[in-house]
Amino acid sequence: MRSHLTSKKIRSKIKSIAKESKSLIEVILPKKRFVRIIALKEEQISVSEMRLSSLLLQIKHKLPFTHFISIPFNHEVMQNNFNTFRENICKHPSVEQWNINSLLFQNPNKIHLTFGILVLMTDEERTRATRTLQLCQEEVVKPILGDKPLVVDVKGVDVMNRDPNKAHVLYAKIQNTNLLQSIADQVVDRFVKQGLMAKQKDPVKLHVTLMNSLFRLRKGKRRKSLMSECSDGSSEISMKNKKKGRQYFDASEIVQNFSDFTFAENLTLNEIHLSKVSYVDKDGYYAAMEKINL
Repeated sequence: MRSHLTSKKIRSKIKSIAKESKSLIEVILPKKRFVRIIALKEEQISVSEMRLSSLLLQIKHKLPFTHFISIPFNHEVMQNNFNTFRENICKHPSVEQWNINSLLFQNPNKIHLTFGILVLMTDEERTRATRTLQLCQEEVVKPILGDKPLVVDVKGVDVMNRDPNKAHVLYAKIQNTNLLQSIADQVVDRFVKQGLMAKQKDPVKLHVTLMNSLFRLRKGKRRKSLMSECSDGSSEISMKNKKKGRQYFDASEIVQNFSDFTFAENLTLNEIHLSKVSYVDKDGYYAAMEKINL
């Protein structure tokens, strides 16, 4: 955030706000404050604060996300069937032609459904996010579920883009989603209203990512459990992709061959997590800053 405030473009916008509100706005970079507003009248400060808040919110939502809200799908049956799915693909004779190797696949311990992403820069924002999730248990989960468990099926696969021949993300489809969709949308709405998440144009897309072309670009983060290559040429594919950047893969036959593949039936979902990116717990899933029961 601090580096964005010192950019020429943002500096220019801040000067414009100061001129219109007839105030002096100084960008300072101590630990707790970003800006200082000086004006002769209180209303001038109020106008500056309102305009600056809007500008900072725009900047914030463009920053890399620091936290995310998710439901773990790393149940044993889900992991076992995911491993079978991965092994079947990696053994296919056309895997090289599909531009696929093991680094494309999700870590089985981290299989999840994402509700939304957040940029939490301060202790106050993190505290507010924690409290917002806690309130969701009483205000969202209980009114929707009552005493019933949240049960879904995970069956079949699809890709995010329309052309499976040039896929970047392949995901497992979640079925029996009416209750889950209501919970996801209402939880996200609570965070949006708190200014902790960008406003969403569409309902939460319920999916479990299995393969992502971004995974194999993460330098130095190759998972030991997935180090075995899919084929003799997969290491070469990986090095080429690192040089070229994010590369799509051909998922057309995967979508066709695994259209009815069952990852889990009658899967009971237990918790919603607010997690910090890149922090992992003992079980291999993302470490939760806060969690609520379903």
